[in-house]
Amino acid sequence: HDPRAVVHHTRRKMRVLAAFLAVLASASAFAPATPMRGVVSKAMPKASVRAMPKAVVSMQDTYWEGLYPPSSVLGPILSKAPSGLLGVVSGIFLGIGLYSAQANDLSSLPVVHWEYVVGANLLPISWGLHVASWIQKQNGK
Repeated sequence: HDPRAVVHHTRRKMRVLAAFLAVLASASAFAPATPMRGVVSKAMPKASVRAMPKAVVSMQDTYWEGLYPPSSVLGPILSKAPSGLLGVVSGIFLGIGLYSAQANDLSSLPVVHWEYVVGANLLPISWGLHVASWIQKQNGK
């Protein structure tokens, strides 16, 4: 027997075992939790049940009918901003984001410029501001 073949065969078995254990561990992470039984002794007195005050959750309804939503869906800050301002800020963020995305290319690795990373993250914000600007324009603001 070739010693390298034996080592290769053993390593392959270990890899299969490791993969099986990884799958088993990840599957058990999604198993439903079972309540613990037999933990509380019968000699222990039951704790009294106190009425806890419930938190009042107040959410404004964001449902609308029609072609566009009301300005209130934008929240307390953006709903007061004019559409022109939101459009200009969206354009500025788009320009900064596009410049940053192309300037921070892979040829500069391992050096990563933090300002380009932050700038590239303005791209999805510019899209959200663009949508907010359209909503405000449709509502005459």
